[in-house]
Amino acid sequence: TIFKKNRLPIAQGFYLSKVIWKKRHRSVMQRMQPPVIVKDITGTDSKGIFVLDHGISGVQLDDKIQKILAIHKQVIVEKFIKHAYEVTCLVVGNRECRAYPPIGVRSSLIFSAKMKASDSLKFEIPAKLPKNIVKKVQNIARRAHKALGCRTFSRADILIKSGIPYLLEVDVHPGFRKMSASALAAKAAGETLNDLFIKFYKLAGGMDD
Repeated sequence: TIFKKNRLPIAQGFYLSKVIWKKRHRSVMQRMQPPVIVKDITGTDSKGIFVLDHGISGVQLDDKIQKILAIHKQVIVEKFIKHAYEVTCLVVGNRECRAYPPIGVRSSLIFSAKMKASDSLKFEIPAKLPKNIVKKVQNIARRAHKALGCRTFSRADILIKSGIPYLLEVDVHPGFRKMSASALAAKAAGETLNDLFIKFYKLAGGMDD
């Protein structure tokens, strides 16, 4: 809702709960056009995510949604952007914020916590994108940071499909392992993790860039 109000580019989708499902079942089913991705609103690290692809029948779709809502009582249903290029963009600052070079990763998989913890993701540093798209990504990340009232730092995950960006989420607790996207973004900007942490320390005290 916040992203929509601030005109940030997101995939088409809607909020769905058990109550809405019971009251508006027919209209919800009409809006449910596969491929869609269903996300538990309390999920993290790709937990509670289900992809409902082409080929699923109406009966199968109905049954699957009922089962999902029996476990995850509130979800977001979005158009599934297939074969997209995912980038992540670190933003640092309070009132004045800086977007770091976007880091890219190509994968047909939905990234799990296990994949991230094992450093099995292969990042492209910086992201392999045209300069105009890089600027769009950085602008979106900055705008999302401000729209959510973030301070000190955040990291936006964005999909790129046919040159069109789709904002997925803004993470306010990204990892800072040596091979994490945040650490690699600092490296791409010519900074060490220590440089980054000193910035955080100053920003947390109320100072800005």
